Amino acid sequence: MKRSVIIASHGDRGGVPIYIKNSISSLSGSKVLFFLTAGSVSGELKAKYEVYTLSEQPLWFWLFFLRTVLQSDIILCHSFLASIVARLFSLFTRVPCIYFVHGWSWRGKRSIVKYILLFIEKKLSYITTNFIFVSTEVQRMAPDIIKKKGKLIKTGIPNIVANLDEKHDGQLIVAMFARVCEAKDHSTLAEAISKLDAEINIAVKFFGAGTNGLQFMKQMNILAGSNSHLLSFYGEVTDVVSEIENANIIILSSVYEALPLTILEGFRQKRCVLASDFEGVKDIILCGKNGLLFKKRDHNELAKKIILLAKRPELREQIAECGYQTWRQFYSIDRYCIELNDRIEEILEVKN
Repeated sequence: MKRSVIIASHGDRGGVPIYIKNSISSLSGSKVLFFLTAGSVSGELKAKYEVYTLSEQPLWFWLFFLRTVLQSDIILCHSFLASIVARLFSLFTRVPCIYFVHGWSWRGKRSIVKYILLFIEKKLSYITTNFIFVSTEVQRMAPDIIKKKGKLIKTGIPNIVANLDEKHDGQLIVAMFARVCEAKDHSTLAEAISKLDAEINIAVKFFGAGTNGLQFMKQMNILAGSNSHLLSFYGEVTDVVSEIENANIIILSSVYEALPLTILEGFRQKRCVLASDFEGVKDIILCGKNGLLFKKRDHNELAKKIILLAKRPELREQIAECGYQTWRQFYSIDRYCIELNDRIEEILEVKN
């Protein structure tokens, strides 16, 4: 059935657009438009869909516009700020709203800001009764009032045409795909590289927004010490698929992720994944089966795991195959689309 759907989100570089694309995949045949609370979108999304930005008009104008002109069937929102605006729209227009919860406003040490965010979230939960948790970890740490009103739908990523065979040209390529921020903890990888002997023929590539910044590169080179020549920095790239294809090992040293898409992308392209053991990863990786884990912020253990994988290509191949089957069974876009579509229909049936 054709639906009119508003997707509220940031238009930033923090991974949200990937979740948006996954949501759109489940809305085949629906009219989709974007409402941005910050930032902008470009490329395919801008060319294909209507895009409105909060800053273009005062809030009262958008409330009137959404109620009288757009008249959507449902609102989907991503990110904390976008969810505040979207839920106000939902309250005013009486249109159901689904909040895709990533949990960034809840994680980490409690601070004044965190308490304020949690207070706002709990109060707004009385407005929105529809939450979707993108991972088991997000569901686990959600406040009780939200947990009772939410449904777990693990995100899926689309199939692609790619070379699934690992390249063997003598040098081991290790790649990390993560924007520069405290939670991603690039430092642990750089420190681990400083522990490697010269006998390990390796190249380490950093991808993601900010990784080609002068300050970041200087910091990583200092941490890598005499092995700094092994590091290279590429910044944000558009063809992530090709870069994963060229790698032998995908590393994620984050201290927190809601649902690490980098791991799923590594699974999908049948590459060996090595990641820190925070809760969001342990929901996906069974150590020694579909990936290897190291204790978060422990660069010595990470170095040992890199050496192990460098010396045992058959282990990399075995882990990569198991990861590929994990993606096909639990994180495919087809499964995600079915579950999300079913949830949307359930919500709209209750409304009618």
